[in-house]
Amino acid sequence: MRVIQLSDAEDQLCSLLVEFTHTLPQAIECYIAGEWVRDKWLGLSSNDVDIALSSMMGFPFAEQFSSFLQSKNIPCTRVTKVESRPDQSKHLETAKLGVLGLDLDFVNFRSEEYTSGSRIPIRVGFGTKFQDASRRDLTINALLYNVHTRSVEDPTSMGEHDLKNAIIRTPRPPKETFLEDPLRVLRCIRFASRFSYVLVQELVKEANDEEVKLGVQDHFLDGIPVLFKGAKLVSEFKLEKINGNPSSEKEAATGVKLVSESEKRDNERVAMGLFFRQQSIHSPILDAHWTSTILFSLVQELVPLWRPDDDPDLLNPTNVGFIKNGDPILLQSSAFQYTHLEPDAGDIIERYNELMKKAEEFDLIKAVDMPHLLNGHDLTTLLGLRPGRWVKSDLSKVMEWQLRNPGGNKAECENYIKTTSTSGAEHVM
Repeated sequence: MRVIQLSDAEDQLCSLLVEFTHTLPQAIECYIAGEWVRDKWLGLSSNDVDIALSSMMGFPFAEQFSSFLQSKNIPCTRVTKVESRPDQSKHLETAKLGVLGLDLDFVNFRSEEYTSGSRIPIRVGFGTKFQDASRRDLTINALLYNVHTRSVEDPTSMGEHDLKNAIIRTPRPPKETFLEDPLRVLRCIRFASRFSYVLVQELVKEANDEEVKLGVQDHFLDGIPVLFKGAKLVSEFKLEKINGNPSSEKEAATGVKLVSESEKRDNERVAMGLFFRQQSIHSPILDAHWTSTILFSLVQELVPLWRPDDDPDLLNPTNVGFIKNGDPILLQSSAFQYTHLEPDAGDIIERYNELMKKAEEFDLIKAVDMPHLLNGHDLTTLLGLRPGRWVKSDLSKVMEWQLRNPGGNKAECENYIKTTSTSGAEHVM
């Protein structure tokens, strides 16, 4: 099994968790679960850490862990409880805590029992490592990192194989998995697109099952009017620029246009990706896992719509900084503005090649997965501030500086942040 390289903050977190469990009256094992393990395996960074517990609920564990951290004078955020909401596929309460620049979620290993055709389980309880891994969407997301032994575990016995061989597979039979939650179909497509992995044939076959497709369609269509309505309200109340994003006004205008049935031509639907990607107008009741799936599926439509002569500055480092940091996708926005779809395949290929050439000229291919020189913990230490919303803004500044200064180092970036950060004094420790 591959050895995962931990950051300093992650290493300290694991040590603190092990030390803390030794103070508890009962034996508790802690694991890091889910997408963090997958991303670390692939050499990617992730600040979202899901802590899975062998025999204790997440909230009481997090509260006691918070007290333990305070006894060691280690700053952390207040523990918040996220109640179970079965209608949103959140079947057990979890607890959230921020420490060392990492966002932690605590939850116990669980088992779930469903009835046919329902996304809401009839029974949820403590489970084994295998039961917890089996209920996850994909084998590559079912790996565990044992903080006590500092090793990766593979309860399904398929996750390591599938990561090595670039395979998308469900831990259990695909149809059974999809009928429990049809959104998992879209998550499979999302991850296959993101990592260029291959869907196993059984999964493809069951995803095309009429019963499964009906479940996906119902959930998908329910969300669209809410998103369009949100875009219209943003425009009507002139809120486009409040979050400081230069593309928000353009997005809102495009969204209002799409509300009109007469404007919803096929080639204009590409702009829907703008809103599905924009977290600020998501409805929290939609459990919208499918949003980024749509973004990926739009790429093949967006390529023929982009004309390099229309906007030569489109692929500048600043714009790519917005793309990388998950803000509304400027590439799609600009492409939509200059579009009319042409059927000539040769022309499409030529424009695609020109797009990739420009990306290579700016050395942007590797920039998509470029780690930040400074993480959230670095920023709070550097500026002497408490963690808060300002961290995301300053992380964007870090990445923008890196893209503009490809040969820069951490010390230079720290100096830039110290001289340009305008984070509020109300966060001072």
